[in-house]
Formats: sequence, C-alpha cells, structure tokens
Amino acid sequence: MKKIILFASLCALALAGCTKEAVEDKQGTEGQGKSITILGTLDDSNATRVEIGDYTAGDTTVPLLWTSDDQIVVGAYDSEGNLLQGEKENSWGTTTYDLFDSFTATTETPSTTTDFLYAGYNGFQIPADVTADIYALSRNTPPTAMSFATDFKAIEDPVKRNQSYNILYNTAADIMFLTAHATATSTDNTVELQFSNAFTTLMLGLKGSAKIDSVVVKAAGQTLSYPEGAVTANVFARPEPGTKGSALLASQGGSFINDMKDDALVAGSEDVRLTLSNTLALTPTTQWIPVMVMPFTGAGTELTITVYGKPDATTTADDTTEEPTAPAVMSATRTLTIPAGTADFTSNSIAYISVKDIEASELGQAAPKTEWQAGDIILEDDFAWISESWSDQYDKYGWTDPYTNPLYSTYNYYNAGETLASRGYLYDGYNLNALNSYNGMLQIGSPDNGNSNLIIPMSPLFTYTGDVVVTFRAASYFTQYGTGAGEYESWDGLVAFKATKNGTTLKEVELGANNTDPFTWYEYTLLIEDVDADTKLVFGGDVANYDAPRHIFYIDNLKVSIANGETENTVGTKVAAEPAELLFSTPEQVEGKATIEVSAVEELGDAYGNIDQTTLPKFSFAVSGPWELVIPEGTEQWLKVNPPQWSGWDDPRDKTDRMNDPYGNQMTSICTMQVIEDNDTGAARTATIQLKSGETVLATYEITQPAADPKTEIYNVDFGPRPEADFDVTDQLTAEQWGIGDYELSFINLAYNTEGINPGMQISRSGVSKDYDAASGEGNLYFINAVPAAGLADGDLDPSFVIEIPEATISNATYLYINFGLWGRANYDKGNLVMDVVYSDGTTQSVTPSLNSASTWQYFENRIEVPAGVTSAAVKFYALDKAGFMGSESAASNFRIDDVNISVRSK
Repeated sequence: MKKIILFASLCALALAGCTKEAVEDKQGTEGQGKSITILGTLDDSNATRVEIGDYTAGDTTVPLLWTSDDQIVVGAYDSEGNLLQGEKENSWGTTTYDLFDSFTATTETPSTTTDFLYAGYNGFQIPADVTADIYALSRNTPPTAMSFATDFKAIEDPVKRNQSYNILYNTAADIMFLTAHATATSTDNTVELQFSNAFTTLMLGLKGSAKIDSVVVKAAGQTLSYPEGAVTANVFARPEPGTKGSALLASQGGSFINDMKDDALVAGSEDVRLTLSNTLALTPTTQWIPVMVMPFTGAGTELTITVYGKPDATTTADDTTEEPTAPAVMSATRTLTIPAGTADFTSNSIAYISVKDIEASELGQAAPKTEWQAGDIILEDDFAWISESWSDQYDKYGWTDPYTNPLYSTYNYYNAGETLASRGYLYDGYNLNALNSYNGMLQIGSPDNGNSNLIIPMSPLFTYTGDVVVTFRAASYFTQYGTGAGEYESWDGLVAFKATKNGTTLKEVELGANNTDPFTWYEYTLLIEDVDADTKLVFGGDVANYDAPRHIFYIDNLKVSIANGETENTVGTKVAAEPAELLFSTPEQVEGKATIEVSAVEELGDAYGNIDQTTLPKFSFAVSGPWELVIPEGTEQWLKVNPPQWSGWDDPRDKTDRMNDPYGNQMTSICTMQVIEDNDTGAARTATIQLKSGETVLATYEITQPAADPKTEIYNVDFGPRPEADFDVTDQLTAEQWGIGDYELSFINLAYNTEGINPGMQISRSGVSKDYDAASGEGNLYFINAVPAAGLADGDLDPSFVIEIPEATISNATYLYINFGLWGRANYDKGNLVMDVVYSDGTTQSVTPSLNSASTWQYFENRIEVPAGVTSAAVKFYALDKAGFMGSESAASNFRIDDVNISVRSK
C-alpha cells in the first residue's frame, strides 16, 4: 500500500508543470521584494491534498489528485461522540471490537474525485438501528489504526508554527490533517467520505547561490499558525484567534485532544518557520518548498520571507587557531506587498512565491565556483577529521570492556549523519558510523538495522555540466571473526553506488564480492557522465525498502573531481597490507615491556563459580598487521590467559589457534587473565608473554604473581567413622564420633532439647559417596528438619549445624575458606541448603549452593573476604524451606553435607 504523502509530488510539480514560461512573475511593491505569483484556488473546494497534478499554462487552478491504494483511518461514533462497538460471531462465541480501522482507497488512478468508498472491510459493520457519524483522518505520516491514538472529531495543531521538510524525499512532516465526514446507518452498504482541507499552501520558489537551513514566512497582521499544543474545534468549526477555550466546546458535538481552561485564549502567530532536513544549496534553477499556513487576507498584506544559513568557518587574523570557528547563523530577508486585486489565501488555495537571487555573500558564504577545468577537485576527504576530533571520554582505540568491543570498535560517532551534514554531505537510513581505525573511515549500513546512504550533492558545480570521476577505497564488511554473512543472514559486503539526477539514475553499480579478503582494502575508480548541480552521488543500498538487499561496507580516501582521462576500475585493485606495527598497548610499553601484577590467590568467583570477566586483570593492544601471542610453557598451571576477545565471550574462531590473528585488522584485542592456583610456593612467579609478528617482538607483558601468605586450616570435620547405623546428634557425642580429629569439640555450637538431642540432624551412614574430590566416605550430616521460610518462631529449636570461629583465629584474616560436599535427594522444588557466615559486627554473608543433579555429591569451594574489624564469626549450615506461589517447599530430609573444611589466610 502507498502511504499518504501530502507533498510527495510538490517538487515534481514545480519542475514539470510550473516552468518559467508557465508562471508569470508579478512584482511586489517597488524596492521591497522580488516576485509573487498567485495561481488561485484548487479545482474543488473540497479537493484532497494527496498528489498535485500538472499545471496547464493559463489556468488559474492546479488539480490535486486522489490515487488508488492510499491509506485512510476510519472510525464510527454515535451522536454523543462515543466510539461504536461492532460484534463478530466466531466458533467460540461473540467478540466485540472498536469500529476503528485502516482502509485502502479504491478510486481510479489518477483521479480528482474526493469520494472514498469503503464496504464492511474486516467486519466493520454499523450496528443495527444505529445512525453513525463516520470520520476519517490522515496526515503526512502513516496513519495509525488504533482507537486510543486519534480523535477524529478534533484537529490538534492544525498548522504548526515550527514545520519541517525533507529535501531528500520531498515530504513535509506534521503540518496538516486530512479530514472527512459522512453519516451512515446499518442499512448502508458503502460509505462515501467527502474529504476537506482547511489550510493554505505557500510554495516558496528559491534560487540563488546560498546554502540555507531554514525559512521563516511572516504575514504582518495576519494569523498564519496556532502555537504548539493549542486546541481548535473540529474541522467544521475552526475558531478565530482570541476565542475563549470554553467557546470551542460542543460546536458540533466535537471533542478535543487537549483540554483548555475557560479563560484561555486561542492565540495566533504571524510567522511560520520551516526547517530543512539537510542544508539546501540553491542553484540558478528554482527549487520549490511548501509551507502550510492558515487562510489569510491577500491584497495589501506585507509578506516577509527570511532564509537562514551557516556562514563559512573562519580563522583568526593571525591564522593561529587550530580549529576553524563558525560565527552565528546569518540570514537574508525579502519583503513584498501582495498586489491589489489578488484573491484571499483561502482553504485549499495554493500560492507560488518566487524568491530570487539569494546570494552566498548575504549569508557569509563563499560564492560557488563557476569555472571548472579537467582535474579540478570537487570534494576530497580522507576522513582524518574523525581521528582528529576524537572524544577523550573513550579509549582512542576502543572501549576496554570486551563486552562492548565489536569489530572496528573505535567509534568516534556511532551515527555520524549530523556531523557529515555539517561537512557538506547528505545522509539517509539508520547507520553511518565514523570509525577511528585507519586514521578515520566510515561504515555504511548495518547487518541488524539495514542500509544507509552517504550522499554527495554535486551542487558545487553550480552552472557546470560535464563528466566527473569518483575514486575511493572500500572494504567489504566482515564479522569480527573474519567471516561473511551466515546461512540465515540477509546482508552482503558488496559496495553499492549510484548517481541520480532529478529522479533519473545516471549510473548504478555493485562492486566487490563476498569472497574478497577479510579486512582488506580495494581501490575503485568510477566515471559518471553528464553530471550537473542537481546530481547526487549515493553510496549504500536501498534505504526505502526494508526488504531490499543489505549492503554493508567501509569506505575511505574519497575524491570526486572533473574527469581528466581516467580509466574506470570497477574490479578493484587490492591495497597491499603495510608491515605490522603496534598501534597501542595497555598498559603502556616501558623500555620494551609492560608489567602486570595479578592476585596471589585463586580467583574463585561467586558462590556458583561464576567469574565476572570485566573485573579480571587484562592487557590490550592493536596491531596493523598479522600477529600472535606466545605464552611460556607451564603458565597454564597457575594462570589462565583468555584468548584475545573481539566481541563477547562466545568467540567462534578456531578454538585450536585463537592466539593468532592472520588479518591484522587494527582492531582492539583484549586479553583477560584469571589466576587458577594460589601461590603457595613461598616466592613470586612470573610469566613473560610476547606479542609477535613473525619473528618481530611487538610487545612484552610480564605477569607476576606474588607469594601468598600461608593458609592456616582451623577446622575439619568428616562426621566420624562410618557408623554401623544412623544415630541422632546428641550432646554426648565425642570428637571421634563427630570426626573432627584433634580440633576442639567446643567449636560446635548446637541447640538441644530437654533430652539432649538436636532433632533436626542425624549422622548417617546412608548416601555416603566418593563422587566428589576429597570426600572421606566415613559418614555425613543429614538435615532431617528445616528452618521455615518465614524463619524460626520464639521457642523453636534451631535445626542448624554451627561452627564457632574464635577471635584468635579470624581477627587478622583477609580470606575465609569454607569448603564442603553437598548431596540432595532432589535438586529443585525442595527448598535450599544455606550456609551463613555471621560476624561479630552483626553482618552476615550467605551462600546458597545450587546442585546440578539429584542424589549426587557435589563439592563447593568458597573463599569469602572477611570484613575489617571482625573479632569472631560463626559458620551456620541449615536446610531452609522456600516460599512459593502454590505454598511452601519443604527442605526437610533432603540435604546432607560432608567434609567441611575451614581455613584462613591473611592475604
């Protein structure tokens, strides 16, 4: 379906229908302006504004065309303004829905008819015996078929004071509504909607040599627009400025999108500002731009048109300024008085106003070059400004977090469109990324977001027409792993280029191939004939069609010049790789090496063994050629050096050789390091890692692990010799029965009932296993009862196993090691086994281990940092019920522990 484009053909009309011969200039008051031409009203007071037809010389009207497949949103309301509900019978019963939907026009094309026919589409039927008011609405943006999104009986911001216009697509945005109304009953088969349009269009015809960004139109003493957010009555009763808000209500049963206080006035403004999507370079050919205004009196009205543009950047008189500085935006104004006898600017009227000779000098800009010779350069850009303007908030060669380190991760501008526009380019689509690699380059297109366009307007040619040559280097996009698109991906690395002029394609090519070498530049030369100021050179795929093939590539060293006998090269010449060079290293190489100290103790991660990769020690580098990392033999026993990360941690490169990069793509590579063994050797140990290219050493990283302080075991319990039968835990058990060896029995602190028994625990012979490291196989502690999910109530016996750690043992400790084996009859839906470390300062650290499978022993190692100032601690094991949506999950008789070992280390 074709979207409603209110002004899609305005420029086409201006160029095709309103030629210099067809439009007669009428001068305004002498000395005040250039010219104004009034063509009169449209052919029908209710004509739709969908497309503008051809102008016929001598006519006083211009037809506006309604075409087939245009979309309209339609809603049905009762006499009180309530949205009606329809009913639909289904196999499962009756469903109701809002009588609100989008429909497609079925008129002939082209047609000036204003009737829109629609017949019961998608069950859209008026309820029996009901008379409904049918409203329809559309605007320049696609209509939304959602009942909560639009009120058809009111107009919000009918003409905005601040408007915009896309010069690439010749479309205006958010400046006008189309409305329609009809009355229907359930007996009607179809509904005919007569569209109306309450506003006036001013077509500004601009020509000259200046580059402009916005235009302001002012009509002295008239009301051209309402302020943003103002409320007006429905389209059938538009209020005059100065009307009180209360007077707007109920004029014809209308409701309003924004409420107003009774004493609020509807204020009007004399001027309207139109901002252009991109800088518009004026030429000797008139370019037409639409501005929407409220109707106003014609004859005798003074009309002021002001254009704004950025002056050329300047430097100080002594030329010592490093960066050019641009003065404030400048403007040029034209004033005219509309001649006597001119008709009023009424609803559905269109006026053509020519503003000539807006010269570059008026806006502080250099005049366009008019004499061009063979070999003259029109544009040349090596994109070095990307690197030169690098933001200090980022590492110059990419972020240091490998999770956000994608291919060519040296973004300077994630979306560089606005920055490119300030340098004379146009842009379109989603992604145009400015990258710091290779001293500045552009990425055009994105696998995820589709095509984008870098557009080079040939407006600097001004009055010249001839052949131009375009030279550049390009590299096909590859993933961070040096591969092309996958089986289910819809992108390629082809370089898409076309040259267009006024809708006509002068040249279109696709360069490169998917089998080009990864991360490799190729140089191309293109020859384009018959180029003039209206020509645009476009790099990138089709941005208008989301389903079009996606072309993603890099571009650099761009030059456009007047042809001088060059030979076209569409095959591409491979650019030889430069010798490998270390672009940067973190930490910095000092006297040929960088020194990194890692932890003296093993990195264990959290209670589940998860390692936070971003907290690990790391080094990073970038190389302009092939490289490999050489790690000394034996290092893997105590230090795990993770392969250089390019993006994320699931790196699909060859797992057997991930320390090697054959491409040398300048991409930031980050190596994290994980200590996997405590250094209990009594002396520091070192691994010297070399970054090499061939036999050349580019960087050296000396990794040192200091000796750890001795680790002191303070408690070990294996729950006694294997018993002949299970027995309850009582206050009469001996150290031998507990299985604590030479440790003091007083370390154990349990609660007993009046019979001297802890009914929550049992030393058991069943379930003993050696399926985990260091298991004794001599018995285990079985948790028969559990702590309720809500906690123990007063008087409840605590079914916990508690080990007290005295001050002399923990007061100077940095790390507390608690290792134990765990077995569960079920590994889910049966609560949890919890280990708490309760410190003397009142704080608690909890560990809730997770079993991988049921009825299997699993060994857990926990290293916990001891808070400063702690004088004692208690380690507490207990089964804990879990509160669930359907009730509590009991942890009773599910968990066993064994081989509890506790040690401390000062650092």
